[in-house]
Amino acid sequence: MIKKILRSSILKAIVASAAIIIATLAIAMFLVAITLTPKSPEQA
Repeated sequence: MIKKILRSSILKAIVASAAIIIATLAIAMFLVAITLTPKSPEQA
């Protein structure tokens, strides 16, 4: 029983950390895209 609980909690922690890493990467790519795209005078 204890091993099953430990295993599931470790898997949940791995999934959560992976989701956080993916989210931060997505935000970073979004910010990079915003900064790299040339701003037209209409948008500014």
